[in-house]
Amino acid sequence: MVDNYKYVLNDLVEFGLEEGTCVLFAGPELIKINGKDYNEAFYETLPEKAEEKEIDKQKVRYNFDEKIWHFSSSTIRALFNKEFSRYLRKNIETNQPIFHKLASIPFPLIVSLIPDDTLETAFSNYENFNFSFKTHAIDSDIPEPTIDNMLIYNIYGNIKNRKYVFSHFDYLQFIRDYENKGFPTRFSSAIKRANYFIFVGFEFDKWYNIFLFYILHEIKKEADKFSINEQSAEELYQKLSEENLKLVFLEKNSEIFINDLYEKAKEEGVLRDIVPKKEYLMKMIKANQEVIDKIKERIQVVEPLEKRKLELDLEMVEKDNQQIIKQLKELKK
Repeated sequence: MVDNYKYVLNDLVEFGLEEGTCVLFAGPELIKINGKDYNEAFYETLPEKAEEKEIDKQKVRYNFDEKIWHFSSSTIRALFNKEFSRYLRKNIETNQPIFHKLASIPFPLIVSLIPDDTLETAFSNYENFNFSFKTHAIDSDIPEPTIDNMLIYNIYGNIKNRKYVFSHFDYLQFIRDYENKGFPTRFSSAIKRANYFIFVGFEFDKWYNIFLFYILHEIKKEADKFSINEQSAEELYQKLSEENLKLVFLEKNSEIFINDLYEKAKEEGVLRDIVPKKEYLMKMIKANQEVIDKIKERIQVVEPLEKRKLELDLEMVEKDNQQIIKQLKELKK
């Protein structure tokens, strides 16, 4: 088992990470609050009985086996979205080594099943990544995922935009939307190019996770649609394996595995050159200020026509610099 694990790490780094063909799927089990599934942790904070326009355990139920939510009405669902989003923002610590390591490992694409913008917030400390999600993105919104410019794609949407897959109805709607619309071209292209899919934080006995395999197979092969009842998870896994799609399943704690992969990638010198956003913004401000100073000097000695042009340039650069300064102030210290 040890030798096989080392072989898998070597393979992932040499033929996956180095070639930009390794996609990470970050499941909800990756995030814990006080050692518990964050859904369960939030559910335990709900009162047994609350006022009419508040959520409680009678209006909002959580199925611990299926890990799916049930809502008594659309109004309650809207209240749930607000309270759950607030809870996650307050209780998930994004300044953790695991997120720094994830940002450093050269995945061109991370497919997130986490309901909020946890990964976006954690990675916002760095400059070279993008963030998008299924219920928001169109083709023009999706940049090309590359090793140097990672894309984080929330496949089930984003709770902040009141769009996320929580209930049975949501999952069925997601399937229907996928059947009708598919995914943005650049996202699908990144999936097609991938030779390795790594799943961390997943429970594969859940039917909605099994359905992801069907989606992956369809995107990889552009084959006919499958019915979810036609094949078992084992049969589907075998089919995916036969199609040269390497699925990595390891009996390792997610954090331990990410750490091991990070250390192996570091040893081989293939970590991403992540640019701290604070450092990047400070360099941009300095560079802009140098341009501003030069324009101001030149304005003093040029003809009126060129002076007007320089004044317009100065206005544009100063406006850009003010926006960057604003971003810098908004960064968490």
